[in-house]
Amino acid sequence: MNSINRLFAWIGRYLQSPLVLLLRLLFGGGFLTAGVGKILSIGFTAQGFAAAGIPYPEIMAWVVALVEILGGIMLIVGFESRIAAAILTVVMITALTTAHKAVFDILPTNPLAITQEAPFPFLVTCLIVWAFGPGYFSVDAWLAHQRAKIQSSTTHTE
Repeated sequence: MNSINRLFAWIGRYLQSPLVLLLRLLFGGGFLTAGVGKILSIGFTAQGFAAAGIPYPEIMAWVVALVEILGGIMLIVGFESRIAAAILTVVMITALTTAHKAVFDILPTNPLAITQEAPFPFLVTCLIVWAFGPGYFSVDAWLAHQRAKIQSSTTHTE
């Protein structure tokens, strides 16, 4: 049984980076699309923010749209992914607690209801990237590799 467990752990390690890449591409693209959609209909977005009780709805509509666009691009390419994921986590929690706050009324009787809300899978993806990083297939990993090479070459030349 121990060798089977080791086999599945080995397979799991090799699936981590492709899985995180898939999530980054899908949901980073979703953030990018949502942000562009907000900008293209900024007046409607601001009205929705006002209806949800978000203060300064005109300003916040622009802020959220730009955060989603920039954060989406950062997730897609895997650049400063943890920072992008942390900021987008705040945006998704805010979306859940404002525009989707009605779901909290039914959580006691239907705890899975929150999983049906649009921001939920985006929130989970952000938490995964924040916790585990962007994986091997990312600008962050490439930059870390480059820094390690430079550090290694300066250590050997001293």
